[in-house]
Amino acid sequence: MGSVPKSVLEDFELFKKQHSDFLSGKLDALAFKTIRVPFGIYEQRESDTFMCRIKLPGGKITPKQLSKIADLASKYANKHIHITTRGGAQLHYVKLAQILEIIEELHSVGLSGRGGGGNTVRNISGDPLAGVAIDEVFDVTPYVVAMNEKMLEQKDSYALPRKYKIAFSGSSEDRGYASISDVGFIAKIKEGKRGFSLFVAGGLGAKYRLSTKISDFIPEDDIFPYAQGIKRIFDKHGNRRNKHAARLRFLIEELGEDKFRELLAIEIKEVKKEGDYKLKLEDSKEVAKTIQSENIELDSKQQLWWDRYATAQKQEGLFGCKIPINLGDLDYSLAKKLAASLEELGEDVIRFSSDQNIYLRNLTKEELLGLYELILEISSQATLPSLIGDMIACTGAATCQLGITRPRGALSAIAKEIEGLDLDTIKGFKIHLSGCPNSCGKHQVADLGFYGKVSRNSNHPYPS
Repeated sequence: MGSVPKSVLEDFELFKKQHSDFLSGKLDALAFKTIRVPFGIYEQRESDTFMCRIKLPGGKITPKQLSKIADLASKYANKHIHITTRGGAQLHYVKLAQILEIIEELHSVGLSGRGGGGNTVRNISGDPLAGVAIDEVFDVTPYVVAMNEKMLEQKDSYALPRKYKIAFSGSSEDRGYASISDVGFIAKIKEGKRGFSLFVAGGLGAKYRLSTKISDFIPEDDIFPYAQGIKRIFDKHGNRRNKHAARLRFLIEELGEDKFRELLAIEIKEVKKEGDYKLKLEDSKEVAKTIQSENIELDSKQQLWWDRYATAQKQEGLFGCKIPINLGDLDYSLAKKLAASLEELGEDVIRFSSDQNIYLRNLTKEELLGLYELILEISSQATLPSLIGDMIACTGAATCQLGITRPRGALSAIAKEIEGLDLDTIKGFKIHLSGCPNSCGKHQVADLGFYGKVSRNSNHPYPS
């Protein structure tokens, strides 16, 4: 299940005092904002309401952890778990006075929001099919988890010029979006040894950029020195005066690729000289299941659902499926039901994904079909073509202080408009909406992408 690093627990002890000082008036709101945001605590538009972001490296979450987050959503939030566009989780409409209780409960099941916001190393994302995809080179999950823990331990991970995003993909399909991240690793084997192709300085937003391929192959033991070395270049040379020009993609353009490589070589030597640079990888446990009869009859509705959402794994006889979650919002009571149903089936049976959906995994055909009725209860979109379930919208102006438009409402209207069309003939088509140019809805990587902006009519501004 994982544990919270000692350094994060120590930081939390200090946060408790700072939280108390703010509530008693000893610490002003602006000073406390710079403290709470790196813990993943953001203010919402509605007065005295906050969002709590929970990091899930690679979207990995156990049934026990899902059950705990559902309890917190019921007790402290708006009774929903929101799946983010980086495969994490958010609780909305929480009260600041109750934040400490939420964080302590998260720590009890090995979860944390540390680095969930602000100018920090953010949630490390990964391929939602890592470990089960037929096309993967190898399972990147252990690297995602180990890199997350290693970065959490670094004191320089929390006061960077801007956010720093790391992603891993297990194949050239790049389902983890490594090629549009600050640092992206794509699994590769060379001469029988594991390693990664390295991509640097990608990102979305108003001024987006595809990553630069820095190396075709880096041995697995060197990936932390590269990630840490790039972070140190960013820390030392990034723009701290203008946050709109402060991402790594602007820095590499300013320095030039040759200078960037020169600085990186220096930083990598320093990181290695300090020692303890190899990631501590947990073994990927092979799933052992008793495969029963494969001749299971499905009725016509089950077969249509299976064809749309179920997939065979690389492990013979095991299957997974995608559960489309409308706008990424999962009702706490249904999350509890799902967690309870999965608890006896293993720990690695569920992932959250950057398409704001849930992926089940490591199940026999019997086990997956046994969840069919619950899946339909959880997702009204599970009876619809996958194009509708794959649509993405960020929260926009409904809660986000930067949002200009309300993409969630627009997306619901689009889904209603196209629902009657023969959408099963269109496989893999993506429609994404962002509430502003900042790309939380990843509109640039969709087949059809929209973002919110301000237009004017006779000098009267309106959202468009």
